[in-house]
Amino acid sequence: MAPSFINTHTLIRDYFLLDPSALLKRNEVLRLIIEQGPVLYIPEIEVYTISGQKAIREVIRNPHTFSSRHVTGHRVSRNYRVGLLNADPPTHTERKLWASKSFSQSHLKQRESHIQELVNTLIREFHDKGEFDLINDFANPITVNLTLAILGIPLTYFNKFQYWAIAHAAPVGNPNLSPKAQTKLIIEFIEFERFLIQLIETDQLENGLIKDLVQKMEDPNTEFTLKELVLMSHQILTAGTETTAKFLLSIFENLLENPQTYLEIQQNHALIPTLIEEVLRYKPPTHGMFRTATQETEILGYKIPKDAMLLLMYSSVGVDEEKVKCPFHFDLHRKSANHHLAFGSGIHYCLGAQLAKILANIVVTSLISQFQHMRISPNQILEAHPSYVFYGYKKFLIQFDPISKKSK
Repeated sequence: MAPSFINTHTLIRDYFLLDPSALLKRNEVLRLIIEQGPVLYIPEIEVYTISGQKAIREVIRNPHTFSSRHVTGHRVSRNYRVGLLNADPPTHTERKLWASKSFSQSHLKQRESHIQELVNTLIREFHDKGEFDLINDFANPITVNLTLAILGIPLTYFNKFQYWAIAHAAPVGNPNLSPKAQTKLIIEFIEFERFLIQLIETDQLENGLIKDLVQKMEDPNTEFTLKELVLMSHQILTAGTETTAKFLLSIFENLLENPQTYLEIQQNHALIPTLIEEVLRYKPPTHGMFRTATQETEILGYKIPKDAMLLLMYSSVGVDEEKVKCPFHFDLHRKSANHHLAFGSGIHYCLGAQLAKILANIVVTSLISQFQHMRISPNQILEAHPSYVFYGYKKFLIQFDPISKKSK
């Protein structure tokens, strides 16, 4: 077995240490990582990046050797509990089956009118302003609202859960969180846990996934605790909000940076599904997720020590030069646009993948139909989201001209 390459490239190092200028060069960093091979050790954060479809598939095919226990990249030892994202088979298999009902085709079809209503409501709030923040005025509210509906949490508590959904994703891909910030997040999770348990015990929940999970918990033949139910709900809330909101951001950033693409989408809405796939290939909302080596092993001949933390770079698959022509060029008419692993692969393939695409299609169609001359607001300073896993900005202002009723 060969030792893994140790990164010595300054830009890659700066990216993983969250240097603001390096975070804005996301695809340049990804290209450099790929060039250095399928296994690259980043000593500053003690993480191995795994890139390329062949290496990634080798990992995901072996969940017992490469565990999802520390799926967010933070090692948990005290009071460890299993939810969904951090579960391995057979526990994961069972719990994903429980949750899959809420993401079935029949359930998703029923949600389309709800999504359209949410989109219309948000658009009305800034329709006459000529500018809006895609992230804070639109993407975050709509994804939190939709996720709460799936879970069955009343919208009365929207503000509380929106805060938790966004704030509690902060540790992922952020090695710079202070001890004080980490302690604050732990305290807030305890508050989240107590509040959700109160909603369950006082029967305040609406029909949804959490009520279904309560039934599983009450089954004497099922090993599933209340605290595990809370963690599973928390994971769906935070993961669903963070990834989907940043997915919408990536779509509009790429759309508005390419005038010809924007014009074609305006003229032909049938191209929107291809736009969505090309964005997922070219600049997905997340690089990937973590795995932990349960024993000393190897990946494509490269040594991996026991307890090593691995970051599966799903984003690398869509820009593989051996599989995709001109991979770092955005092309609306690319025939291989669906060659990506933006939603993961294998047993941990994202439950909400189809829902995210449905949401994106409705959002793009609605905004393109309601507004003309949409453009990225000039003179704004784009501040990167502090994470080497998630892609995005703290805010993203878009200017537009409303389409008058007479011109429709």
